[in-house]
Amino acid sequence: MKGKATKIFILLIIGLSISQSQSKYPADTILVSKNTSLIKKLGVLPIAGWQRISYNSDFFNCQFEPSCSNYGAQSIHKHGLILGAFMASDRVIRCNPTAFQYHLKAGGKYNQLNKKLVDPIQPNFKQMNNHSKAFMNAASTGVINVFMPNKFYKNDDEYLE
Repeated sequence: MKGKATKIFILLIIGLSISQSQSKYPADTILVSKNTSLIKKLGVLPIAGWQRISYNSDFFNCQFEPSCSNYGAQSIHKHGLILGAFMASDRVIRCNPTAFQYHLKAGGKYNQLNKKLVDPIQPNFKQMNNHSKAFMNAASTGVINVFMPNKFYKNDDEYLE
């Protein structure tokens, strides 16, 4: 019971801080916008919570421009929840210690002034690495199986022709 009360308290604090936000964090501008649908706001909500943690710490500095959380919020806002979530997941997968070499080999840009990798918000399926493609395939197959579970299988072992 104590764990459940703690979770409710944390969610209440996050919810109140987001509802009282004044665009201090980049995702907050999307949350308070009247032009953003409720579904997109629900997709951006966890990102806004993450920005409250990561923007107040030097430990979580992102090597990309815009930051991964900002990229995710903007891609959901611009491209919708499903494609935006795929784009954000792809970015998070690419954000790792080897990102610098991979990004430059893939033709990406580097900003000398702020020492960040430039990755504009646009769906670019040509530059996706194998991990990102595998994630997209698994996620899309999962979505299809949730909404149409008996469309592609006769039973657990046989595919429909």
